[in-house]
Amino acid sequence: MNTRTSRLSGGLVTLLMFATLPAFAQQQANAAETDPRCAPYASPAQKSLSVPLAPEPAAFQFQFPRDYFNHPGYSWEWWYYSGNLRGENEHDYGFELVFFRRTPNPGVHPSACGSSTYYFADFAISDLTQGRFYYYKRFRHGETDYAGVNPIRGVWNGDWYVKWPGATLQDQELKAASERSGIHLLLHPEKPPVVHDRGGMFLKDHYRDNSGHYFSFSRVAARGDLVVNDVKLSIHGLAWIDHEFFDLANGEKMPAWDWFAIQLNDGRDLMLYRLRNSDGSVSSLAAGTLVDKNGSVHHLVPGSFNAQPGATWHSPISGGQYPVEWSIAIPAESLLIHAATPLSSQELASKRGDATPTYWEGAMRYTGNSRSKAVTGLGYLEMTGYAQQQPE
Repeated sequence: MNTRTSRLSGGLVTLLMFATLPAFAQQQANAAETDPRCAPYASPAQKSLSVPLAPEPAAFQFQFPRDYFNHPGYSWEWWYYSGNLRGENEHDYGFELVFFRRTPNPGVHPSACGSSTYYFADFAISDLTQGRFYYYKRFRHGETDYAGVNPIRGVWNGDWYVKWPGATLQDQELKAASERSGIHLLLHPEKPPVVHDRGGMFLKDHYRDNSGHYFSFSRVAARGDLVVNDVKLSIHGLAWIDHEFFDLANGEKMPAWDWFAIQLNDGRDLMLYRLRNSDGSVSSLAAGTLVDKNGSVHHLVPGSFNAQPGATWHSPISGGQYPVEWSIAIPAESLLIHAATPLSSQELASKRGDATPTYWEGAMRYTGNSRSKAVTGLGYLEMTGYAQQQPE
């Protein structure tokens, strides 16, 4: 994602920070197993899962299902969900649900199910047929048990949550509702988790201190219910899941990025990102991942693809100029596709006091050709760093 530098984060987008002392992290893990507030949420597999403190980045090796959950040895972390859905009314919808956590005072965890860290979350629904966009932001600090992350209960912010209900900890359940909108999905990954960048090390800039780890489920079957303007619909479609955990050097800010999630009709999936420098130029770290229909992974090194922005949409709220059309070329795959959105106004504008920044996150359509064959696709695009002002 959800870079997305490293999801960079379609991300976007936002942030979560896990940092705790090793002794305290072990104490928290032990407490979670016996805390009565966690028990109602745990599956047998979760109750038996041991999640040790993550090692130092240089020694890190992905291990699943351990790495579906929290990594207290890293300063930021997020869980990001997006997708394209078709309703029983034959309308098309997009959705985004992302959970962030940031811990400005590492090691302070008063409860296994809740802590004094910062928790925030974003939820959005795009009604692509009616041309309407609904989004909601949550931010809580210092409210014990209001929000949190652990391998027993999952990830939650109030009544928004992600759970791992099955014995294998593969399938996931997510739920969110606010005002007249809501979503409840059961998610089943159709491919194994995809680790981005060789060895799993994901650089956010040219300094190794600004790095972390990033993986995705690039093709996820989704089914459930969607509520739009108080109307409840059965829906189904394809989702994308991102999970990233990383560190930033003291005083460093999140970079700006453009992040693409692409699910082609020939069974291939693509994650592409470009980091942008403070002067607007594109960083040489732009890279991505191609996932074959059988789940095989091919890393796209810097310079192996080109993403050129096209037509823009001007936000009347933030003043940002967002490229909502793109041309993407991957010469080694003889792949050339055009990216466009059915709904330009998919900006999640922040107000003063919001934890997450203003950014654009929206459903996309892809058309083009690969090796002389026509291809189409669905996906999401996340763009950060374009907003010119902070709304009151």
